[in-house]
Amino acid sequence: MLVGASQIDITPEPGVELQGFAIREQPSKSVGDPLFLRTLYLNGDGTQMLWLVFDLVGFSISFADEMRKHLARTTHIPVDCIFVTTTHTHSGPGTSQLNCCGNPAPAFLNSLPSIAMNAARQAIHSAEPCRLLFREANCHLAIDRQTDQTHTDTDPRMPVLAWQKEDGDFKAVLLSYAMHPVCLCGTMISADWPGYVSQKIAESFPGRPITLVLSGACGNINPPKAGGTYREMQTVGQTIADSILDHGDKINWENRGNRPSMTVSTKTLKLPLEGWTLDEINDFADRNLNDPNGYAEFGDSFLLAGASWRQTMLERCRCHAEPFVDITVSFLFLQEIVFAAVSAEVFSHLRKLSTGSTDSLYILGMTNGTLGYMPVQSAYDACGYETDWSLLFYNQPRLKKGGLERIASNIRQVIADVNAAKSAETLFSSPHSVKKIPTTLI
Repeated sequence: MLVGASQIDITPEPGVELQGFAIREQPSKSVGDPLFLRTLYLNGDGTQMLWLVFDLVGFSISFADEMRKHLARTTHIPVDCIFVTTTHTHSGPGTSQLNCCGNPAPAFLNSLPSIAMNAARQAIHSAEPCRLLFREANCHLAIDRQTDQTHTDTDPRMPVLAWQKEDGDFKAVLLSYAMHPVCLCGTMISADWPGYVSQKIAESFPGRPITLVLSGACGNINPPKAGGTYREMQTVGQTIADSILDHGDKINWENRGNRPSMTVSTKTLKLPLEGWTLDEINDFADRNLNDPNGYAEFGDSFLLAGASWRQTMLERCRCHAEPFVDITVSFLFLQEIVFAAVSAEVFSHLRKLSTGSTDSLYILGMTNGTLGYMPVQSAYDACGYETDWSLLFYNQPRLKKGGLERIASNIRQVIADVNAAKSAETLFSSPHSVKKIPTTLI
């Protein structure tokens, strides 16, 4: 397998507004740690993929789509094999349209496609033979904010993939832990715990590999304390890093060799939206805006976001906007290891709902843009921030109940069909033939 990686500093100057919280002092005043774009390039027997990970809160689906298409035209890597993920730090500049959660930074946002192109070129040009090492670490730190408990629907598993060069140094590391990067809330620019973990892992491995850290399926998952101090964020990050490095220099790796089978694809699924009438939109807006708990938590920002949401939704209704949204699900298969990445803030329940064909399934969110929260079906009955208030800030309609479950069903089907295709190719082709995902899925 040929592996390349790159890292480019994308830290803006203080003065931009930070995005992710409705209540915070603006604008930013200092830099706690740099923000990076980290890029991974894989080429396994001719199957290529490019994975870009930004230390940012998120992109619109349309922005991510345009970036992927531009990268595909220039690199000649299929667009379905290009993933654009954000770590979802809430201490970075505004990169999407959120009501009252920090104004976008258009100049910064417009600079990213060319930076992404440079990062892709650097990663591709640096590619060299590597073997794949894998281990699954565990960290019992995150909290399900629906229940304020650590062992309900959190996912303690941390997949760690490391690519080692022939000389023993490491080229790149990719890992994921399902937890919101909201340790900080203030005027300091920061990559939050993913940035800290990336730094610590890179420092601990021979060759100082470029380390991509993802925040998993974290829609309902928080750190033990949100909005704390910088030192508290570092303590959280150190706990996660220690969970990976708990064997010191003798990490118990599984050696997957230098030619692991690889399958990459991105599929699009149309999910239905709630088709509210004008009266239903007004009823929803009134019910939320009259909720004293919402105003107590967010103050005037809550009222302003609600008014903007009402106007946007009424206009959608009058224009007879399409009652569905396109969601992308991106797949990376490395032997039996599977990453399924969704363009939403997915709830951690998606992993259990999707498991069936493999235990080595890892769910990611915030990939190829985001539509906002994708809650589990039971969360709609309980109501709450993710199913109600968040719509006001994201300024968009709500998914119909069952969207997460439908995504899970399709993930199960993709895994089953890919495994069936691999079995068939084992019988009728050479052991190193390129594995292709069926194009009829989803």
